[in-house]
Amino acid sequence: MDSTTFKAWANGAKNFKVDPQAGWSVKKGTQGKQEFTFGWKLHLLVDAESELPISANVTAGNVHDSQRATNLLSEARFTYRRFKPRYVIGDKGYSGRKLARDIREHYHAVPIIQTNPAHKKLMAKNSAAEASVGWKALYRQRTAIERVNSRLKGQHSLNRLTLRRRMKVTAHAYLSLIALQVLAIGSLSDRKPIL
Repeated sequence: MDSTTFKAWANGAKNFKVDPQAGWSVKKGTQGKQEFTFGWKLHLLVDAESELPISANVTAGNVHDSQRATNLLSEARFTYRRFKPRYVIGDKGYSGRKLARDIREHYHAVPIIQTNPAHKKLMAKNSAAEASVGWKALYRQRTAIERVNSRLKGQHSLNRLTLRRRMKVTAHAYLSLIALQVLAIGSLSDRKPIL
C-alpha cells in the first residue's frame, strides 16, 4: 500500500488556482530535500506477487496516505470477496495503532508497517520486531508498489496530465491502471506452461 503524487495541469499560485480541487503535497526526495508538488495523489493497494493493483483512490495532493488506507482495504474486500491478505505492507506514512488494529481485526492479516520515528511509544514497542530478519524480508516486498508507480508514470502516462478537476483526473488515472493491467495480464498469458 502506498501513494504517488503527480502534477496537476494547473498553476498552483497562492492567489489563483486554475484547478481548485488539486492540492500541495510535500515529500522528502531521494536527496533528502523536501519536494513540493501541486497536484494529485494516487493511493494504491497492490498485490506484491503479481504487481497488479487491487484498489485505487485519487485525492488532492495534500491528503495524507493514512487517511485513505482503510478505504483502500474496504474497497478491495468489496471488489474481491476472497480478499484475505496474509500481510499488509506499508511505509511510515501508514504508521499508527488504529490502522494496525483494523488490519488485524477486520482482515486477519499481519501489518508490516514501518514505524514513524515521531511515534515514540509505538517505536519502542515495534523496534524489536522491525529488527528481525523475517520482518525485513517481508518489508522488502513493498518495492512491488514502487515498481507499479514507476510503470504508471513512465509507461502509462499518469504523469502527463492535461486535465483539470478530480473527476477527469480520476478517469485518467483509472485508464492508466487499466492499461497497466491489460499489459500485465497479456504478458502472463503469453508464457508457456512449465510441465
